Amino acid sequence: MGFETIPETNVQYGLISFDVGGNERSGQSGLISQVLLRKVTAESITNVFCFCHGWQGDLPGAKDQYNRRLKAFMSSADRPQASQQFPQFRPLLIGLH
Repeated sequence: MGFETIPETNVQYGLISFDVGGNERSGQSGLISQVLLRKVTAESITNVFCFCHGWQGDLPGAKDQYNRRLKAFMSSADRPQASQQFPQFRPLLIGLH
């Protein structure tokens, strides 16, 4: 897996995928969980948000759900308040599949 960009936005999220045994699937850059940990430090992330979809969804369905949900989340009327609570608000969004 890797980073996904929500259509019609510049919002990205990390997508971590697991196999039937609960093991993280490796992507082109290795384990995305390790890439995300490095990103937290390198980019001074202030908040981490993890999202999980229904357990019977396939990968295209998961991406569709995350695209819609995270777009709504990041464009919420409450979003500007985050910057007031967390100076230099830099969220990291993570979807689990």
